[in-house]
Amino acid sequence: MLRLTLAQVRAHVGRLVASCLGIIIAVAFIVATLVLTETSRITVLEAVGARYVDTAAVVTPTGSAQTPESNQQEATPGNAAQTSELVDALTRVTGVTAVSAETQSLVDVEVPGSSGTQFAVVESVPSAAELQWHELASGRLPTTPGEVAVSARVGAALGDTLRVTAYGVEAQQPGTTAEPEPVVEDVIVVGVVDLGSDPTANVQGRLFATPDQVAAWGGVEPFEFRIAAAAGADLERLLVEITGAVRERGSSAAVVTGEQAAELRTQAFTGEAAALTAILLVFAGIAVLVAGMVIANTFAVLLAQRIRELALLRCVGASARQVRRGVMSEAAITGFGASAVGVGAGICIAALTSTIIGQSQSAIPLTGLSAPPSALLLGLATGTVVTVGAAFFPARSATRVAPLAALRPSDLAPIRSKGGLLNLALGLGLFVTGVALLTGGVLIGDVLVAVGGGALSALGILLLLQRIIPPVVALAGRAAARFGGVPASLAAGNATRNPRRTAA
Repeated sequence: MLRLTLAQVRAHVGRLVASCLGIIIAVAFIVATLVLTETSRITVLEAVGARYVDTAAVVTPTGSAQTPESNQQEATPGNAAQTSELVDALTRVTGVTAVSAETQSLVDVEVPGSSGTQFAVVESVPSAAELQWHELASGRLPTTPGEVAVSARVGAALGDTLRVTAYGVEAQQPGTTAEPEPVVEDVIVVGVVDLGSDPTANVQGRLFATPDQVAAWGGVEPFEFRIAAAAGADLERLLVEITGAVRERGSSAAVVTGEQAAELRTQAFTGEAAALTAILLVFAGIAVLVAGMVIANTFAVLLAQRIRELALLRCVGASARQVRRGVMSEAAITGFGASAVGVGAGICIAALTSTIIGQSQSAIPLTGLSAPPSALLLGLATGTVVTVGAAFFPARSATRVAPLAALRPSDLAPIRSKGGLLNLALGLGLFVTGVALLTGGVLIGDVLVAVGGGALSALGILLLLQRIIPPVVALAGRAAARFGGVPASLAAGNATRNPRRTAA
């Protein structure tokens, strides 16, 4: 039977083109979507997670207001003392080699040779070398107040003097409504930092200064504490002891590893991309559904044409199970081959898209290509399973006919027969249910419900058309025969000679 199966695939390869094309498109859609999603995740992880490469643990104060989008915090002795005490407590934990209290502030920057000012975020540079994550394009990191390193977005060069203006640093005078005077200071650019594929690199300028300089510009309350540990330190024990040290100080904070912090920061940037992936996978599901319909119709046509051939196989000794297994093997070979081509096409599409986006000014430029094995296996499995599943019912119907009965012309079950009424009821039920779900999904704004309703209504229409199309074609053929003569009569007779094929 295997030799016969391979021969059948070769003999009907032309008629399987539509099925193969549907599977290739659906699988390519799925693979390209998943590969691009993973590529964007890895790109962002490498960029925004760079600051955590040599970080063993990260302590994030709960409810900390000091973020890149926050206002400056008022400098008070209490804040500074609490930060210093917490840093000392973390430093005393066994295995900890360095602690950096990360602070940020918002400033206006005036660059020589440019008109007006630009908004920028200034970040503190750790004093410990093992926690300095910055990749320098030129120059060095600042070591004293009055020095800054800049990102390329700022547009400054080494040696430039920048005028930095920080608002809201000084406390408002009691009994007055006047806003406090801004802090204005000139600083020298001593380095340029390469932010790589950081999504914020092209959004706003970044300045890097010493902790004292950032504090002078309003960055007092740390938004996180990065901790370096000795080589070979037990991370689980380290996290437990760090958590205990934080609680002893009466502080509320989240303690995670450096890798976990990088993942969390990545999720903050790729959340919308994940939602887009879900939407694209919904459309991929629609493509798979359409491919399944095409495959089912194709195999129904092929088996309707080969019904006598299958009957002869039964007459010469082949069992119904062997014949059905042969048909399913044809479907499996077709599905696997088309899926393999679809996987390759999906990778090519993803590579082309990654190259185009990487050369553009995208907020998240893609670098390289990350093709997870799970995406490739999912593409192969989806295409193969859908093909085999879609071919199952046509194969079962073709092999349930008695060999001698299959040698003579057959028709669909009459509309009033049990099978005909069952198909009619099922088609009407699916159509009505699908329309109801589709309408409800549109009204409540639920895409998944609407897509599911559309799929059910499409299946219902297909079942109903199988009962309607053959008699309609016969009626149209008789009407056309009056005007088209012999050719029209032959066409009508050929269409009605095999109602199963016409319905498919």
